[in-house]
Amino acid sequence: MQAPLSNSGAFCHKYAEGKRMKYAFWFWVLIFPVFRSVAGDPAVTDPDKYKVIMENDRVRVLEYRDEPGERTHHHAHPDLVIYAVEPFKRVIHLDNGKNMLREFKAGDVAWIPAQNHVGENVGETPTHAILVELKEKKPATGRGALLKKR
Repeated sequence: MQAPLSNSGAFCHKYAEGKRMKYAFWFWVLIFPVFRSVAGDPAVTDPDKYKVIMENDRVRVLEYRDEPGERTHHHAHPDLVIYAVEPFKRVIHLDNGKNMLREFKAGDVAWIPAQNHVGENVGETPTHAILVELKEKKPATGRGALLKKR
């Protein structure tokens, strides 16, 4: 007659599972936020929406288009100036958890400080805008401001 198996197999299984849970916990606490904080280039994350129409060593000019209900992937912008070609309404979901509702009329121009975000078209019209991103070494100062069409 063979001796009964000990519970050491069950102990090892529970020990290994506990270790996996511990590593999973530390991944989500320490590693995942690093990946989340590394926001991508919008022309790469959303090439169907952003088109680079001009670039040099000082600025990059992007054309942006989307349809109502569409969202971008998480991405980053340096300081920029935006020109609304057509009227639109969107929500900007910032990394700090805040959401900003932005409405533009055709011809509106606004200064937007550098930020990481996800954009969502919550209006009834497509978004069409031109963005001029600055490539300065030192970020410009000043709060975002909407400048009305002349």
